[in-house]
Amino acid sequence: MATATFFLVISYSSYAADRIQRYLDSVGNPVASDEWQVSQGVQALMRGGLFGRGLGNGLAQQTGYLPVSWSDNIYGVIGEELGLLGTLFVILLFALLAYRGLRIALRAPDNFGMLLATGITTILVLQTLLNMAVIVAVSPPTGVTLPFVSYGGSSLVASLIGIGVLLSISRYGIETAPRGAARKVFV
Repeated sequence: MATATFFLVISYSSYAADRIQRYLDSVGNPVASDEWQVSQGVQALMRGGLFGRGLGNGLAQQTGYLPVSWSDNIYGVIGEELGLLGTLFVILLFALLAYRGLRIALRAPDNFGMLLATGITTILVLQTLLNMAVIVAVSPPTGVTLPFVSYGGSSLVASLIGIGVLLSISRYGIETAPRGAARKVFV
């Protein structure tokens, strides 16, 4: 049903069909894309090289040619200023967040805590992946911020509340005994 609705909207809306066509063209060659934001984000990543230009030395932020560089396209700015190593470090930090969040979910004291921890972790990780996918031209521009990095009050507050809930679930989580140690049972 959703697929039929999607094709119906595209066939009757020239704007939607044009956006889909521009997205498909940008996937093939993101640097020469008609999507200006996509091509600028990819070029910012390419200019960064392995080590980047240095903090504050990126052209994207100085000249303003990367739109909304402090929010939607912050990953492109990180790539230009800190290079491939900086972007990989950001990916590593979010992978660590995903690992810890799912570990908290597995140790939750009840099913509700497990589902809540899994949901919060999934939201943060998917938001991160979507922001990064826009910069590397895998997804069309969406306006999704990079959690904890992008400028913006409401996104930061929601992310911090999610981390606070994760920490609360972790605090009351089931402790596991070290391997080989016997657990004491009180009668």
